[in-house]
Amino acid sequence: MGTFNKVAELNVQAGKIDALSKLLFNTEKDEAKFIVRWMERNLKVGVGEQTIIAALARAVCITPFNLSYDSPELNQQARASNSSLEEQIAKAEADIKRAISEHPDYDHIMEALKKIGSNTERLKELCYIYPGIPVKPMLAKPTKGVKIILERFKNIEFTCEYKYDGFRGQIHFMRNAHGAEVYVFSRNLEDMTETYPDVVDFIREIVKDNIQSFIMDSEIVPYDRKTVIRWLIIGSNITFSRVNNTTKEESTKE
Repeated sequence: MGTFNKVAELNVQAGKIDALSKLLFNTEKDEAKFIVRWMERNLKVGVGEQTIIAALARAVCITPFNLSYDSPELNQQARASNSSLEEQIAKAEADIKRAISEHPDYDHIMEALKKIGSNTERLKELCYIYPGIPVKPMLAKPTKGVKIILERFKNIEFTCEYKYDGFRGQIHFMRNAHGAEVYVFSRNLEDMTETYPDVVDFIREIVKDNIQSFIMDSEIVPYDRKTVIRWLIIGSNITFSRVNNTTKEESTKE
């Protein structure tokens, strides 16, 4: 896990590749296959995030942390009535899922679970939305037509907006002892701050001095102004493929 933690902390792509290359070079038998699958977030063994959440919930409810294998308290919950135990596990699953959505850092969540055990209600006190840690985005759901939307929101006021064709960017701003810090995360929660220097500068310029922190969901779309491509929060008129091929040097060129 040390290599994976190192890769997660690195912002430079070359450094990530170098660390993973060394890890793969030292693997044996099927290890390389599962390391690659792990990086692709698809182990192909039926283990998804929901499976991990369910396992964590059962672990904290049935097997308390920090107990030896011969402890009389170990698995005592397993002898409780099935209905009460399943209700407790279901509640724990919901609490853990909420924590992962708002604070998707498994290291923090595991440390919190070690402290609180089956009292997963307290997760919201320890693992909550915090600038600097990306929040899982709420994805849109497709519909078959406008009529369905109008029926669903009947007698309810709602707004519509254009769908900009760019990159989803979750922008985090905070002030601390080091000054104003800005981070940009992708929809996959990857740190893309160095890819969008114009966005970082733009945010620093427009934020008022009395604002201490915020998290803003956005679509980052460039527009062509006299052949100069600039990254802005909103815009249009440049195809997605061109956005994808725009380099950091082009985005900052004056």
